[in-house]
Amino acid sequence: MFINLTFRRFVTVMLVYAGIAWSLPAPQAIANKKELRSALKTARTPEDHRRIAAYYKEQAKQFQQQASKEQELADYYQAHAMNYPKKYPTPYQNAKQLADYYQWASDQASAKAAKHLEQAKEAERGAPK
Repeated sequence: MFINLTFRRFVTVMLVYAGIAWSLPAPQAIANKKELRSALKTARTPEDHRRIAAYYKEQAKQFQQQASKEQELADYYQAHAMNYPKKYPTPYQNAKQLADYYQWASDQASAKAAKHLEQAKEAERGAPK
């Protein structure tokens, strides 16, 4: 009987703690540039820097996908150049320049994400334990 009662109390306490944990707000993802500007101004904790890094990682991923699409299009235009006008800029040149731009933007976003992850690590090291 005593063990059964102790077990019930234990389960009750664990359920209460689980309810509290679920009710705490999780850090919100950054949805747009306005929120990013605000987050950059107020970033102090490791979690803040991780949120910013996650935003930049997502941006890098999207830019990389766009670069791949534009590169595929550039390759197509290069393979079928005779079907398109030779007037500058050619469709190949347009697509190639866009692919290069998106690749550059992806690299920039990746670098910013790495910077903020490093800042998160520094903030963790500097935080009192």
